[in-house]
Amino acid sequence: MGFRFKYKSILKYREDIEKNAKNELALAVQAREQAKQKLKRLERERFCYLKQREADLQKGLSAASFSNYNSGMAYFKIAIEQTIEEIYSAEKVVEQARLKLKDATQEKKKMEKLKERALDAFKAEELRLESLLVDGLVTYKTATKH
Repeated sequence: MGFRFKYKSILKYREDIEKNAKNELALAVQAREQAKQKLKRLERERFCYLKQREADLQKGLSAASFSNYNSGMAYFKIAIEQTIEEIYSAEKVVEQARLKLKDATQEKKKMEKLKERALDAFKAEELRLESLLVDGLVTYKTATKH
């Protein structure tokens, strides 16, 4: 008879929870990185927009064009602020996912430790039974010799 961990299904459940937590963390990190990339893109576009405005100012531009540039700058300001908020929210989600993964990993490790202890107890019992069997055989052989 081999070793069979009686809480095998619970251990499997804990492993599945940990796997799901890892996936959630990966998705949260990916969302955060996408928001950071979006911020970088917006800042590059804003820089190019400013350079274009400066070039047009050197040439001289109408009041309507200047007003359009100001509207464009307002758009970039709002978009960048919103993206910063997205990054902040994504950081919170990443931290929550990280804590969830930490808890799931701890719970799984508890079950693995229980399994390890149960296996050690099983091995000790097997050794005890084997020792009793050997003692019984030695006693039987000794008793049948005389």
